Amino acid sequence: MDQITIDKRRMTIIVVVLFVFILLISIKLYDRNDQTEDIPETMAGLEEEIEVAPVREESKPSILYVDLKGAVVKPGVYKLDDGTRVLDVIQLAGGFQTNADQTKINLAARLTDEMVIYIPTIGEVLVDDNGLPTNEVDDGKININTATSGELESLPGIGAAKAASIITYREQNGPFKEIDALINVSGIGSKSFEQLKDKIKVH
Repeated sequence: MDQITIDKRRMTIIVVVLFVFILLISIKLYDRNDQTEDIPETMAGLEEEIEVAPVREESKPSILYVDLKGAVVKPGVYKLDDGTRVLDVIQLAGGFQTNADQTKINLAARLTDEMVIYIPTIGEVLVDDNGLPTNEVDDGKININTATSGELESLPGIGAAKAASIITYREQNGPFKEIDALINVSGIGSKSFEQLKDKIKVH
């Protein structure tokens, strides 16, 4: 084999090696480019999946202004937080006076803005615009001087017609002074009164 043939073989081998080397480098560079292009897509997907938690604003309590009157040590207008009770404002006012009628007040009632609370004294009778009492203890009896037609109809033997007669009577003659006066109403006799006397009251 002559020298020329050997040189050709060497050149062919060198060319093949170089070609393979260049091919390998090209493949590696291509893979890196693919990975680089995938990164933004991956990050974009992560950004879509991550939800930013909303910042919670601490809610400030509502402010109430309550006008406290009557038999307390320091009556006046008090500023309180929402959710407080009648007992809370009375304590702020220094408590009850010695002659306060505490049985007429619901100490557990929740306060509302612009609320007026009046503490009566023992024996004091509060009246509404019609001159009728408003601060009586609920004993389950129907006050025939203040009862509505529906309340009167809840009594035994009293229908719509008799309830209307009771209301008409007190409007024309004034409030009943005794429960016995109910007999004077048209349609209500002694037997009807016997069924009613333990379930009614007047003030």
